[in-house]
Amino acid sequence: MDFFRSTVKKQSDSWIFPSGKGLTLSGINAAGIDTFSDVPINSITREGIQNSLDAKDSALDGPVVVKFQKHDIPSSAIPGIGELRNVALPAMRSKWDSSETAQEFLNTYENVINEATVPVLQISDFNTKGLADKNWQSLIFVAGDSVKDDEASAGSKGIGKFAPFAASNLRMVFYHSISEAEGERSIGVSQLVSFDKPAKDEVTQGPGYYSAKMEGTKYLPMSGDLPFAINRKINEKGTDLFVVGGADVKIMDRFFRHREVPDSENFSKPGFQLKKASFLGVFVGRT
Repeated sequence: MDFFRSTVKKQSDSWIFPSGKGLTLSGINAAGIDTFSDVPINSITREGIQNSLDAKDSALDGPVVVKFQKHDIPSSAIPGIGELRNVALPAMRSKWDSSETAQEFLNTYENVINEATVPVLQISDFNTKGLADKNWQSLIFVAGDSVKDDEASAGSKGIGKFAPFAASNLRMVFYHSISEAEGERSIGVSQLVSFDKPAKDEVTQGPGYYSAKMEGTKYLPMSGDLPFAINRKINEKGTDLFVVGGADVKIMDRFFRHREVPDSENFSKPGFQLKKASFLGVFVGRT
């Protein structure tokens, strides 16, 4: 079997929100996300470039290439949109009915998913290794920590992974990665507020995963295909992030129109090391 193909058998993907009894509730003010909420597009650009530089494939010649694209997709194409609209959203409204801030977020959430189309910001890197399993687990499932393959790697200590969620009005990101050891895999993450599951007398912890299923303590990658144009050659290693429901469409449009990295001061702060010879940015714009 081609080692780049996922070993997950085809089955029904769905949103899985971990839950239990007596859990601490996750509210709308999430420290990791709020850190980047003032300048979300700047933040996601900075963090995305740094993550890609950290994943450079030393076996390949040439610089790391990071491609930024903006798509519009039908809202009906959002994976698991029915579950989110008909189950999660009403449950979140009920749970947080006395929180004005939470209701404001949920109003925006509902408006976005009820639009005919939603904006998607895609960040793809090339000449990189893709995500090994330890990096995959750290990026998607671990809060407050990060795994770097190179001790000299710069960047934040795990908090940078929340930047994409600050750039999404839905707090929704899909990840797609191809690596030599793990093959091709995808998963979705929604960083939402807690809500009740009356049938189980449980409450969710907040994050939800669009996954084939939970096996043991792990969420398996999706068995189906992403509804986005990945624009990657077959078996070409690298990682793609899809930020669904851009938080500030005007800023996104201006970002692509000028084709420049915004607010250069943010890219010279301690911990962010950008070597021009090792990086090439490509701004594609709307597709």
